[in-house]
Amino acid sequence: MLNAALFRDHRSQLAKLVLLMCGLYFALAFTGQAWKARGLGERLAAERAVLAEQQAVNARLQARVDFLNGPGYEKYVERTARDQLGMTKPGDVSLFIVPDANAPKVEPSVPLPHRERKPVAAAPAQPVWRQWVAIFLP
Repeated sequence: MLNAALFRDHRSQLAKLVLLMCGLYFALAFTGQAWKARGLGERLAAERAVLAEQQAVNARLQARVDFLNGPGYEKYVERTARDQLGMTKPGDVSLFIVPDANAPKVEPSVPLPHRERKPVAAAPAQPVWRQWVAIFLP
């Protein structure tokens, strides 16, 4: 009898130990999974931020492609070629006004701030409108 009671006592302690070990295992497993889920949530937020940034870049690039493929691009190229490069279309006449080389050079009365003083181009001897009249009505 003593053996049977001792066996039952050990058996109940063994059952309690097994239950305790299982509970501990599941608690640790749940904690590990919760930690992984938190890390994945942070990674998802970071990836969404990168995605939003890339979508903004993509939208800007698409707007530029639309502009380059549309009629606005041709107008932009023509204006740039005329204004900055001095180009003309066939049939256009280019006029260049050359200032008088003998005209006195004019210096600014107040020096420019934070810049070296550079000589200013000579002022034309005649007003610009008189130069145009001289060109068209010789």
